[in-house]
Amino acid sequence: MGSLKVLAVAGAVVIGAASTALAGDLPAPPPPAFDAPLRGTVSASGLYLRGDIGVGAGRVGKYSNDDLAAVPDAVFVGGKHPTPAFVGAGIGYKFNSWLRADLTGEYRAKSAIGATDRFTNPFLVPPGPQTNTYNGQMSSLVFLANAYVDLGTFCAFACLTPFVGAGIGFTQNSITGLVDQGVQQPGGVGPAFPTLGYAGTGTKTNLAWAIHAGVGYQITDKLTLELGYRYLNLGKAQSGGLINPFLPGPPQAPLKLSSIDSHDIKIGMRWALNGDCCQAPAPVYAPPPMIRKF
Repeated sequence: MGSLKVLAVAGAVVIGAASTALAGDLPAPPPPAFDAPLRGTVSASGLYLRGDIGVGAGRVGKYSNDDLAAVPDAVFVGGKHPTPAFVGAGIGYKFNSWLRADLTGEYRAKSAIGATDRFTNPFLVPPGPQTNTYNGQMSSLVFLANAYVDLGTFCAFACLTPFVGAGIGFTQNSITGLVDQGVQQPGGVGPAFPTLGYAGTGTKTNLAWAIHAGVGYQITDKLTLELGYRYLNLGKAQSGGLINPFLPGPPQAPLKLSSIDSHDIKIGMRWALNGDCCQAPAPVYAPPPMIRKF
């Protein structure tokens, strides 16, 4: 009977040791994974194409006319400021995850401009007051070389990439359809007489420069949507010479616009020819539990 008890105890010990050794040989369960709270970006360099549409809130700093420069009391009042819609396209290159540059061309559609002048006309007999109201349209072609700094992409926040940039180039501003409707009153008393004039198309090419800010949203590995703000300085513009159809002689001085700028809001698309992939880093795992073999 005592021998049976000894054999039973020995058998239990052997079975327990074998089970422990077998458990030690089994592979450890996979450790839990933890998502990184912030995700970085893996950005491919290379060529990209872009297209933009937008609208501008323009401002004309000054209206003037050289013929009125010698008239002491001549002033311009009530200037209209252009608010054009625009469309543009370009080609660029992304150098790395934070620096890119592009060349863009843009057409800014016709938008209303105009002003009214007031002065004493010395050629009236006797001299008297005159006013002229100018109305026309301005359009522009803008060509810029731009450079941008991407300020970091965090894919945990929908792959949004804020950026800033600057550009420099040239613009060709055109004024079309300008008409001049006025009223003059010899001696400042008595009846007033209407006047009429018009001008041909005038163009002026000058320096343009811009400051950019905005954010990009990566839709696919190749396509990025941009929402941007731009300050654009367009320089100067002028009409053709003013013509009075009732007076013979050469055209008079054109209407001039100076210090033209615009605050633009635009939506754009960038198409990366080589892909531009926003990815998460490798998962971070908790340390595996320690298992001892007996």
